[in-house]
Amino acid sequence: MKTNNENDNHKKNRQGKVWPVVLCLLLAAGVFALLMNVETRKMAQYEKGNVVVAIADVPEAKEITEQNLAELFAVVERPLTDIPDAAYLQPEELIGQYAQSAIDSGSMITKSMAGELRKDFGNSVLLGVNMEALDQSVAGTLRAGDVIDIYTVMVDEEKNVLVEKALGDVTIERSYTSSGTAILKEDNTSIAQYVTIPVHQDAVGLFYQSLENRRIEIVKHP
Repeated sequence: MKTNNENDNHKKNRQGKVWPVVLCLLLAAGVFALLMNVETRKMAQYEKGNVVVAIADVPEAKEITEQNLAELFAVVERPLTDIPDAAYLQPEELIGQYAQSAIDSGSMITKSMAGELRKDFGNSVLLGVNMEALDQSVAGTLRAGDVIDIYTVMVDEEKNVLVEKALGDVTIERSYTSSGTAILKEDNTSIAQYVTIPVHQDAVGLFYQSLENRRIEIVKHP
């Protein structure tokens, strides 16, 4: 009969032989998973999808209609890795919109390249306002078409809070993220960091003067 010591030694020998096998299997599984991941990424480079591309130069403010749609745009295949998330996939989505700037032939069309017709502001100029100092719950919701009042706020030496309206009933022309990407009206997630507003050219100097040593507060009309 085997003694207890012999049994213990036998178990240890078996365990000592099993662990290297287990480690080898785990290592092999890890290498296999890595190779599969690399292969998947390589395959993704060859996968293609449809995207709308300009087939002619499109001038700024050009209206896109059913009549000229086929003359200006077409659906082509491009590698999925080259298609941005904001790209148009169906040309029909462009009908009724306007080119926000000149579009070169061959360009993939994204949401920021087509939209509503820009207004003629006459004697007004477009000013950029940085929303960095504003409360993000307000600034983040500002979109093109929103009507706002802009106030300046200052605390004097006697700790009195002075509030003055710098501009009233101003319609936001465009809003942008911190990276300068235009934000669409239906975008409810992107934070507006900058907005452009039309200001009469005669009031530009007074507007900037009113901002000296003051912070901006914005009230959005309901």
